[in-house]
Amino acid sequence: MREYPIIDTHTHTFPTREIGRQAIQMLPHQGASGVIEDLLPDLAAAGFAQAVMLNFTPTGEMREDNLAREGKTAPPAKWGALEEQVRQSIAGRVQRRNAWTIKTARENPSLIPFIGVDPRMGEDGMLQELDACVRIGARGIKFHCSTQRSFPTDPGMWAVYKRAEELGIAVYFHAGWHPLGCHLSDYARPARFAGIARDFPKLNVVLAHIGLGWQEEAVQLAAAYPNVYFDSCLVITGTWNPPPLSDGEVVSLLKSVGIDRVMFASDWPLCVPLKERQKAESLPMSDTERRLLFYENAQRILKI
Repeated sequence: MREYPIIDTHTHTFPTREIGRQAIQMLPHQGASGVIEDLLPDLAAAGFAQAVMLNFTPTGEMREDNLAREGKTAPPAKWGALEEQVRQSIAGRVQRRNAWTIKTARENPSLIPFIGVDPRMGEDGMLQELDACVRIGARGIKFHCSTQRSFPTDPGMWAVYKRAEELGIAVYFHAGWHPLGCHLSDYARPARFAGIARDFPKLNVVLAHIGLGWQEEAVQLAAAYPNVYFDSCLVITGTWNPPPLSDGEVVSLLKSVGIDRVMFASDWPLCVPLKERQKAESLPMSDTERRLLFYENAQRILKI
């Protein structure tokens, strides 16, 4: 019988159903749209004690959409001003999303807030936002390089990683496959995170999905850098693409990167937490390994 809590280390939440549906676009988990009113019952049904909100702003997509729309009528002489206007708008969106995430966590103690920053905010702007958010409760940072259209090795990010290392908080990245194609997946392939792990050895670098689609690179990173960690979402049940691994292949992958370095995660609302838990519990692992996966690793890696 399980005698420990379960922590879901990968969920996404949104202020309204409209915003959630727009952000997620495809919902294999029918009825969920990313709002707290949907999340809490799903967590309770799955028997989870806590969940990490990995909230970020798709700044790259926003920039492309805004410039494509506004640039149609703007003369070339105004393009520079338009770019700056879009940059400022993006910074404001990031700040408002962060504020909402932290407020939501305060109102719901079982939720743990991770916030976002973006290179378009500038180095000083990112550091100011990070410091301000940590002071009022943020527990880590989430980057989704594919939707932000920004490589994790962007020179402006080094100051952010250094500050996160000093603060003792983890930095969480989407890693691997993106549903819109390889040209976006390349932003987040695991090999791109090696320099971060090397230059910031005391920073806990977390790669979601065990580098989905590039698992061999994830295994190589794990062997080279002890401060690289992973989460299990989309890997154990094989939701989305690539095709699912067999139970034996999943356990082999977990052991290849180190079961003490992988955290259980659902990727709610894209997936159903209860189904993710049931599938993970059915894997041929020991009770000690399940305890690491479901609880102890998250407690140690994310310091929660």
